[in-house]
Amino acid sequence: MLKTLDFWFIFKLNRLNIHQSEKIMNKIFIIILLMASVSAIGQNDLAFHQEEKNTSIKSTFSTRNSEEINNSEASAIATKSRSLGSFDQSNIHSYYNANEGMQRISARHFEFKEYYNSFPYLSRLKLLTKSRVKNAEFNIQLYSVNKDGKPSDLIYDKDIIGIAQKGKDITEIDLAHLNITFPKNGLFVAIQWLEKDKNKYQYSYKPKGLKRIKAVNIEPSFGIEPTNNVANRSYNYIRNTSREEGELKSQLNYRSYPEAKYDQLAMELILTN
Repeated sequence: MLKTLDFWFIFKLNRLNIHQSEKIMNKIFIIILLMASVSAIGQNDLAFHQEEKNTSIKSTFSTRNSEEINNSEASAIATKSRSLGSFDQSNIHSYYNANEGMQRISARHFEFKEYYNSFPYLSRLKLLTKSRVKNAEFNIQLYSVNKDGKPSDLIYDKDIIGIAQKGKDITEIDLAHLNITFPKNGLFVAIQWLEKDKNKYQYSYKPKGLKRIKAVNIEPSFGIEPTNNVANRSYNYIRNTSREEGELKSQLNYRSYPEAKYDQLAMELILTN
């Protein structure tokens, strides 16, 4: 009898253990399923955010690429230019200058050529200047060309002020904002000395056999170079001489460069599209 009871007890105990084990296993299985679901959701969420991030990066890259391409194209169009009348300043040793009361204007002629139609706008002007005062001011004037090839009417009737630094320098003047096209009959670019107090340089000199003389120069001076091309020669107007007032006339000058017939202003004009 005891053995039978022992067997029954052991059987029940084992049965109980099996049921408990099943319950535990079921709970473990449910927990595993829950963990797997959470993991899957997390991975999907991570994948979604990663995809969103990648899409954002691609979109930004695409936008930047598009902007860079557009800027590049715009820049390429803007940088199309043509330079007229370039000069080497190391070879220039003579200058036009003006004395007080002279009211001098000097101009250089630029012929029109058909290919200028691809670069029709005046962009910049470069001049070789030499000044003994700081920030010397001068005026740029633009003249049309008459049927005789001489300066005629002003193309732009307002002042275009240039500023020359003290010493020898390449002075640049911006013309792009004026939106002026190169005239079909050519162009004269003129320099007008301005008799302002800030531009005056006082000095004295003593000619041989004479007393010392005081004088005043109007700064700056402008570099000139030799030319045998009659079309590019300088035109000068000096009020206190016998020349007709208000008219720019061509001038022969053998003194500066004996090997050439004419002087021309060292002047570079840049055209753009």
